[in-house]
Amino acid sequence: MHRRMAVIALGLGSLIPQPVLAQTDASTVDWSDARFAARFEAFDWLIGEWQGYGQFSDRTGYIHKRYSYDVAGMYFVERTLDMFPPPQPSTEFEVHQDFTVFFRDNLTGAFSANGYYVESFVTDAAVTVAGGGDTFVVESRTIHNGPPGMRTRFTYTRTGEDDFTLRFELAGPAEEYSEIEVSRFRRIR
Repeated sequence: MHRRMAVIALGLGSLIPQPVLAQTDASTVDWSDARFAARFEAFDWLIGEWQGYGQFSDRTGYIHKRYSYDVAGMYFVERTLDMFPPPQPSTEFEVHQDFTVFFRDNLTGAFSANGYYVESFVTDAAVTVAGGGDTFVVESRTIHNGPPGMRTRFTYTRTGEDDFTLRFELAGPAEEYSEIEVSRFRRIR
């Protein structure tokens, strides 16, 4: 009798509703959720995709940039892909990639940024906003994996509703900044 009841109980157990564990598919998570995006109001005009070109002293390259919020808007992310054509006709383009994560100090409200580059440089930078957000400067405090004392400065200037320029400057130890590249961008999305 006890055995028969155990078999029936086991059979009925499959009819009792069981809790369903939530399954999260990482591919469906909206990392760009902007719940806290007001933290970056000065940068809102950059959200989207941009294309442009960068002019160095010796060459010009195609640049694609994408700006989005990440981790519920707690971070503002810039992703960059640069392509430089070879001097002679060929499919061997030089490709550069980097991404920068902007964040805001909860106590002071100051902006900072960490940049990660394909050349293995990692920068820690201070961000200064001016002109109501139409200009901001990202100036390195520390560059890991780079020559000691090297410094970088990027100046973003909004030139129209769907246009901006980016000036890249570099300095060695105890040197003044010198302009390395000026890039011009137009919104594509």
